[in-house]
Amino acid sequence: GKQGKRGIKGPMGPAGPLGPKGNKGGDGITGDKGVTGPGGADGGAGSNGPDGVRGFYGKGCDGVTEKGGARPKVIDACGVCGGDESECAVTSVSKTAYAVGDPHYRTFDGKSFDYQLRGEFILARHMNDIELQNLQVVCPASTVRCNVGAAVVTKNFNLRFKSQWLGGRISINGRELVVGRDYNYGVWNWLDSQTAYLMQGGSFDVIFNDNPQGDGSQITGYWGYWPGGPLPNNHYMNLYFRAPGRWSSGLSMTGLFANFDNNAEDDWDAIAPSTMWWVKDTASSAFSNDKYLLHWTNRLIHSKQDAIDAQFNHAGSAHVGGNTGHKAGSATAILADGGEKKEGEWTHADEVKALHDIDPLTAKMRRKLFAKMAAEGVVERKVGEAAPKTELGQAELDIMPFVGERPSPMRVEQQMLFRKEWKVLDNTQRAEMLAGKVVSSNAAGFTHMCMSCIEGSEECAEKKIIKDPKPDGITYATAEAKKTCEDDCMGWIPLSHSNAICSCWIDCSLGLTKDHYQKDVLANYMKERRVLLTPEDGEAADKCLAVGASPSKIYRGDKPGARMRWEQEFSPNFALTFWWKPDMEPTMGSFAKEGVKTLLYKGMNESAAGVPGMPDLKMVMIRVDASGSDKFLKVTVAGNEVSVPADKCKSLGEDAFTFVAVTKRDSSIAIWCGKEGDAEAKKAHNFDLGDAEYTTSLNQVIAVGGIKLPAENIAGGWMGRVNYYGVDKWDPTNSFKLWDEQVPKRFAVGPPTDCPG
Repeated sequence: GKQGKRGIKGPMGPAGPLGPKGNKGGDGITGDKGVTGPGGADGGAGSNGPDGVRGFYGKGCDGVTEKGGARPKVIDACGVCGGDESECAVTSVSKTAYAVGDPHYRTFDGKSFDYQLRGEFILARHMNDIELQNLQVVCPASTVRCNVGAAVVTKNFNLRFKSQWLGGRISINGRELVVGRDYNYGVWNWLDSQTAYLMQGGSFDVIFNDNPQGDGSQITGYWGYWPGGPLPNNHYMNLYFRAPGRWSSGLSMTGLFANFDNNAEDDWDAIAPSTMWWVKDTASSAFSNDKYLLHWTNRLIHSKQDAIDAQFNHAGSAHVGGNTGHKAGSATAILADGGEKKEGEWTHADEVKALHDIDPLTAKMRRKLFAKMAAEGVVERKVGEAAPKTELGQAELDIMPFVGERPSPMRVEQQMLFRKEWKVLDNTQRAEMLAGKVVSSNAAGFTHMCMSCIEGSEECAEKKIIKDPKPDGITYATAEAKKTCEDDCMGWIPLSHSNAICSCWIDCSLGLTKDHYQKDVLANYMKERRVLLTPEDGEAADKCLAVGASPSKIYRGDKPGARMRWEQEFSPNFALTFWWKPDMEPTMGSFAKEGVKTLLYKGMNESAAGVPGMPDLKMVMIRVDASGSDKFLKVTVAGNEVSVPADKCKSLGEDAFTFVAVTKRDSSIAIWCGKEGDAEAKKAHNFDLGDAEYTTSLNQVIAVGGIKLPAENIAGGWMGRVNYYGVDKWDPTNSFKLWDEQVPKRFAVGPPTDCPG
């Protein structure tokens, strides 16, 4: 049939499944900018920028700002502006204090003790120049302590050394330096003109010299192995501080190593209370405070009666010779007038006052000392009597050389007691006084002091040698002891050739260690036999010679006191050292013309026929051969001339200072060379004189630029720090080093500083 009609639309069925995703629509219109949210937390601090450029030095104690960046003058421990402390020094010989092992201490003056505290301490400090701190902890043996850290601090640098690092790392002003990246083993690293450090795998050294023309200080540390306990890396430290003799006034050194005045009997008073030198958990700790440097504001002056008991949170006690040590005391600065000053209140004015007006305890001691000297006949003038104004022998600054050639403590104290009288002496008188050349009628003469006998023998009475109450002469315990001392004290050199020999005998007879008195005798002997021909003070033209004439400067051997350095009997061996820098100006300079240029000559200043000039046979002649592109040394000794290979002394042709040394030991000649900035000078060449005879006499001269040479044979340029040594025949056993020890010292001083360019 037909299709029916469409029915009514039924209800909507359930939703079908979701269809496929459609195409992405176009971007919508950007909405309005929202409100700014709250600020986030601050980011971390950025890294430190590089150190700024050091500012200029200010005025010195004389009110003068030095030229050329030179350091200003400061007041030394004697109260002298620009002094080096030698005026009131007790000895010219350097001394070494130490803290070694577990730990055994010895002061500069030789007092030994054990110190069993845990903590950080000032071992030694000189004025505001250099300070040594140590860190002591429990050793593997729990009843004793060990050093595991050392800090050397100056005005500019805080150097830290640790057992866990050994020599592989060092901290300087908080920045850690690593071997191979920042320094190398065995190389001196100069931080400024006064301070340098040297690292080895198992040791370190720091040198500091506040006076380049004098001896400086040296701090040495080396590590010992002690396993099985709490020590970092199983290592402890042995620490040594060598102070130059000119610091021996007793007024400038402080700390646990005492005051350095050549008198061990006052060391306990200088140290006590020992905890005054405690710095742990204080701003003066170089270990916890990277910014701790030496300054007027953190120097302590020690005054025993003003020390205040204080408590510290540490274990252990100080033991001195088996007895309980001194009480703890406050680490406060004590003013010269006895008043107390906290560290932060210490001012430059306080420092000046302290240097001039030494603390009342010291002044009282000096008054007692003067009364004692007067009572014993050491001085002839009584207290209150007027002092004469002329004649050195009447100035009452008598010398008592009963300890050998070195000034006695009493002599130096006497000089300081009579400061007003000292001011009326002229420079010559002062020089004689300090050199020990004046002996009063009351003092034991040096000649008699060198006489000796065996204790208890008739010889002692015959020679009038006594031990008490004041030593006069040398008393040996046995004949064997006498022979040992005479052999050990440079026994191949006659007593008549050096006062240092007698001084060594005295030290040996008194029981000092062999290492101690042998170092002293060598130092004292070399001091007698060395002369610095170009001065360190005065006009720049004298300190740095322009080598433009022949001679540019001449030094004669006929000066007073020169006999030991120039006469054949006393000085058949020699050393000449100097620094030279060529003039690189191309038309008129050192190498403008080719040829052989003379630097230095030693010998007669006339020929055999009496004609002024240099004879044909040259005793010593040092020249630069500039005949070709390579510049090299030509050295003549006793007529024998040798050429040093150019590659052994390359800096001769450079715009830089070259160090040159020519040394003679018997028939062996050595030539040394080094360049400014090098770690060391090295032997560049050796040769033997054979049968040639070197001679020297008071009639000879040392001439810079030679004598009567034409202009083309003069080296030109500049020369400074010219040293001459004249010494005896040397140790046949070679137990005493000669030039291998002396020449590096001269190189370490560096080139002259007042030269053009």
